[in-house]
Amino acid sequence: GYGGGRGGGKTIGAGWRVSFVNAAYGLCCSYPAELVVPAVFDDRSLRAVALFRSKGRIPALTWLHPVSGAAICRSSQPLVGLEERRSLEDEGLLAAITSANPTGCSLLIVDC
Repeated sequence: GYGGGRGGGKTIGAGWRVSFVNAAYGLCCSYPAELVVPAVFDDRSLRAVALFRSKGRIPALTWLHPVSGAAICRSSQPLVGLEERRSLEDEGLLAAITSANPTGCSLLIVDC
């Protein structure tokens, strides 16, 4: 259905929603206008995450298993730098991605 998620958009499964935060491609010019993100994560926080990620490429859903609900998300590297900076919003988005997994499994991060 529509609504349900913070920031509007269509809900996908139990834990995901479509965000229009990139509708004008201002967040990330190489991402689509509509992004699927955890339903509990608001668009204001997504903008903060984009500032912490290379080229604004936030973690966003790219594939969702139709039965188990297991998700594959993609993103760019965080901009940690030599000072080992952190972003509470970025860490919150990763926690929300983990929580959106109905199996309760841990988040696995693969750097290719």
